[in-house]
Amino acid sequence: MLVVFLELFYREWWIQVLVCILLAKIIADLLSVYFKKPLKSLVIPFTAIVYFTFIFTPLPSVVQQELKKDLVFLKFNKVKTNGMINRIIYICDDKSQGGYIKGFQYEEIKDAYLRDIDRHSEKDGAYLSPVKNAEADPIYKDSQDLCEAAWMLNKYKADHQIFPE
Repeated sequence: MLVVFLELFYREWWIQVLVCILLAKIIADLLSVYFKKPLKSLVIPFTAIVYFTFIFTPLPSVVQQELKKDLVFLKFNKVKTNGMINRIIYICDDKSQGGYIKGFQYEEIKDAYLRDIDRHSEKDGAYLSPVKNAEADPIYKDSQDLCEAAWMLNKYKADHQIFPE
């Protein structure tokens, strides 16, 4: 349930805003009890602080695990396009961004994943099989984070000569 909520949270901006407003309201209410005076005027600044905290901090590990399952799905179905892999590697190699994936980049990665699947389905007309046990795959199991998983899949595709046409 938490994974579904977090994926939805990082995918839809309006849900982010609603959750941030709710959290800001709770923070303002708790502080007003502590300071014994109403602080309702601070809800908007608190909303901005909470929102920017979510979008500029690294993705939670639960969300990264789900994206690693998506990488395993691409490997299992021998998807030839590299949009998702390239997007992750580009983000991870960007040292000015800290070398980790932030909340606002989740949607870019998920869109690249969906485009990869669409291109594979249109071009090859192939049926995409679900992965039965993604957690057992070395890309999922042996990688420390999403960046390492993307590099592992990139190496696997090079070793097995699965290239875009």
